[in-house]
Amino acid sequence: MPYCTNCGEEVTDEQRYCSYCGEPVGDVSRSDSGHGGVDSHDHSPEPTARPGSENTFEGDPPPEGYEDPPGVGTVRSPGPSSPGAIELFGSSLRGIFGQPLSLAGLFVAWLGFFLIYFFAPPSLAPAAALTGLFGLFVAGIIYVGTEYDRESASSSVAARAQQVVGVFPSLFAIWLLFVIPFGLGLTVFLLPGLYVGSRLFLAFPACVLDGEGVVDSLSTSWDLTSEISLKTLGLLVLASLSVFALVIVLSIVTSGVLFATGADLPAEPGVSPTEAADQFELTDYPALLVGASVSYAVSLAIVVGAVQVAAARLYLRLRYPDSEPTPR
Repeated sequence: MPYCTNCGEEVTDEQRYCSYCGEPVGDVSRSDSGHGGVDSHDHSPEPTARPGSENTFEGDPPPEGYEDPPGVGTVRSPGPSSPGAIELFGSSLRGIFGQPLSLAGLFVAWLGFFLIYFFAPPSLAPAAALTGLFGLFVAGIIYVGTEYDRESASSSVAARAQQVVGVFPSLFAIWLLFVIPFGLGLTVFLLPGLYVGSRLFLAFPACVLDGEGVVDSLSTSWDLTSEISLKTLGLLVLASLSVFALVIVLSIVTSGVLFATGADLPAEPGVSPTEAADQFELTDYPALLVGASVSYAVSLAIVVGAVQVAAARLYLRLRYPDSEPTPR
């Protein structure tokens, strides 16, 4: 049994090239000495090994039964690393501006909430729930828009809204099941609430994008976040800190405007500071309250919208890690 002069692998008399390293053997190797075995008119280039490809031969096809040796094959570059919570939140803050109509919808929802809160009588307080439902509906549109943006496709807002309408009852039920344990956890202790929220965070895009039911959406979110719960937890913490910082800044600005316009507490003889504070009514300054409502609504629309974009992006990355975005 002859052997390859290059790698020592056993070869047969019928082989032209070594099945392991591709080295010419037999008649091909002897053709350099002028002996027979190869047609004189065959001047095709000798196949050479080309590491890093599935077919390691250039020129002639590989011999029948050839298999790449260990270490030789298609070299796939590693995919992009998954962004961290800060990077994901930052890119989502930019991404929400790519959906201006949805961003405007969130602004309207928050503005309506604050105007009802400041000006509506107590009997109309339940109307604030309508603004919450509208905001939830807009969030669903943001999920769909984020998926289209990922696939470099386009669609009308009406088409996106139609997709959300079909799953909105389930989406609302998920919202209730999310808010109750999330709120109870925050009430009992901060960390349990954040943990539960981070594990159920992706149930919303699961419901809208894949049409899953309530239980399936919650189960999918729980499974997907089993190994990356810290990332979703980081998103919730970043969003909470952003909202908290905005409230502090806007409160300082509002107080500064009140001070600059001379809206001081009543200073009547014999009136204690506590009684004076009780007599002070912000509703006496409607223009200021409207301005504050607009400021709060703009800020919260951006932050909340970014969180929805981040949720959809993270869900798609985890649910379909090997899929390449393709136009619809």
